[in-house]
Amino acid sequence: STSVAYNFSMINTGRYHHIKNTNLLVQESDLYLLGGKTGYLDEAGYCLMTRARDGLGNEVTAIVLGNPSLWRNSAASETENLLEWGFSQI
Repeated sequence: STSVAYNFSMINTGRYHHIKNTNLLVQESDLYLLGGKTGYLDEAGYCLMTRARDGLGNEVTAIVLGNPSLWRNSAASETENLLEWGFSQI
């Protein structure tokens, strides 16, 4: 998977930063995630698009719409299930 946390310092100031990814898929999934985008519309609810690559180089995109909360485990587990199903169809 992708990094859960990343540490870096600014070149111009030397100031140190620690950034933590709060995406549950990044924290708990074994999938190699290429990217994702969150969104919200009154009409669609919370939405999550995620793209992943398997060990053979195949890529799959999962889109979850209408979730009551973006940060609940349901959005992450739904997305992971969709990605795994997509890879099983290739």
